[in-house]
Amino acid sequence: MSNLLLLPTYNSPFIYGNANRGELIILGKSTPDSILDIMKPTEGWASKYISKSGKKLEVNFDLCFYDSPTSLMVLGIIRILNESADKESRFKANWYFSSEDEDLMEDGEDFKSIAKFPFNLITEDFSKGLSITQTEISPLIYIDCAGDFIIKGHCNHPNPLEFYRPILKMLSDVPICPTIKHIHLDIHLLSVSPSNLPFIKAILYFMEAIHKQNIKARIEWNYCNEDIETLGEEYLKNLTLHYYFKQSVE
Repeated sequence: MSNLLLLPTYNSPFIYGNANRGELIILGKSTPDSILDIMKPTEGWASKYISKSGKKLEVNFDLCFYDSPTSLMVLGIIRILNESADKESRFKANWYFSSEDEDLMEDGEDFKSIAKFPFNLITEDFSKGLSITQTEISPLIYIDCAGDFIIKGHCNHPNPLEFYRPILKMLSDVPICPTIKHIHLDIHLLSVSPSNLPFIKAILYFMEAIHKQNIKARIEWNYCNEDIETLGEEYLKNLTLHYYFKQSVE
């Protein structure tokens, strides 16, 4: 079964269903012009995955802001899981919300009351910066409140959802952070595994979404080999924000 990938826009979330790992994430702002554009493929993927695989599925709801039609999509996904829920609890959902957002907390409690499977409410503190140390399999990540954003190193993390979710979450929150007037991404990838590629692409499209909300955004794509240069050309060609390429040495 194939994966599901819906890239974020200025009013729709990042949605990624990983059939190999049994994961579905819905992250960002969700006020789409037509909810069917994201509802049909997402519910369709979930239904097919459940009926075809018979495996576990973890759904991660990480919405910073959403409208009433999106709540219907959330209910639809819960309904799909409820219909196949069993005593083995092969399904679970995580509802992330800011510790300062009582509305999101209350919405999560309402959804939890409907679910017939484990539904976890996870509170997180809003952060204006992020720093992750580089390892042999994951890159250095640095984002500060002035808008400086760095990704440097190997992107081969075995659990990319866990690694990249805080990064994508922070990018989705940039438009509501009053201290950030511009954001500059300096990206230098040494290698990227296939499982990490959707998240790298999502980062770039969140940058585009930020640009669409009248925040100055630009990307410097550093490359040390032809594969990384080609990847940048493919991923950046459809973006309207300012970007440029810079050859470097490893």
